[in-house]
Amino acid sequence: ELRGGTNAAMAPQIDYLTEVFLPIARAGFGLPNGVAIDVERRGYFPKGGGVVKVTVPHMQTKLKPIYLLDRGRVEEEIKIRAFYAGNCPRWVAEGMAEAAVKELSKADVDGRRLKPRVEIVEDSNAIDAASGILIVAKTSTNCIFGGSALGSRKEKSHKTGKNAAKEIISALQSGGCVDGWLQDQVILYMALADGVSEIITGCLTLHTQTAIGIAEQMTGAKFEVKQLDTIESTLANAEEHGSIYGGKGLIVGRHTIRCHGIGYTG
Repeated sequence: ELRGGTNAAMAPQIDYLTEVFLPIARAGFGLPNGVAIDVERRGYFPKGGGVVKVTVPHMQTKLKPIYLLDRGRVEEEIKIRAFYAGNCPRWVAEGMAEAAVKELSKADVDGRRLKPRVEIVEDSNAIDAASGILIVAKTSTNCIFGGSALGSRKEKSHKTGKNAAKEIISALQSGGCVDGWLQDQVILYMALADGVSEIITGCLTLHTQTAIGIAEQMTGAKFEVKQLDTIESTLANAEEHGSIYGGKGLIVGRHTIRCHGIGYTG
């Protein structure tokens, strides 16, 4: 059981873990279906108070190596989940969703327009007022991308929704098979997997570079990073869309990350 913040700034929201990371980890690394993240109560900045129960059964086999080398075609329908909690009014979440829909509808991804599907959710179990948005896109090759943002009293709801949309658009247009959040989250699993894993990313974040160095020191796994191109548009997208996460230390262009995992057994 974990307690604290579940939806905070400068970090992926708990919804990202359940909607993006966990499905990829199950499909790619072979995590059993028994691995579960149950959110009993969300915790929002600054009060926190969230309660999450994580179930991790003992694995009978080693982690499989992951291969994310073909992004495929982005599905037209993109899921938008905007939420409001406590005494935050519904119109705040609706404003986020409206702005995100507008931004996504004019984006050109794979030569076509995206079709957002909106869900407005009231969180009646929180101990503090809050709002936020998560956007999830899937591709024909089962890659999953996420973009998110939290509401703030200092920022209009439309700007929050627009920022979340720009984040996922930037990831989709980067040419990689993972977004900026996921690329560093899979590093440790690549190190522990049994065999050679390989993924293609967009701009390489400093978080990912650091995660690789730490994973090599802790596990003895060997990583190889190769720059595929130096397309300036990938950096332009990141700058234009105002992505804060990993913004410093970016290495421009698409990259392959290859890892000879150690085949760890618990």
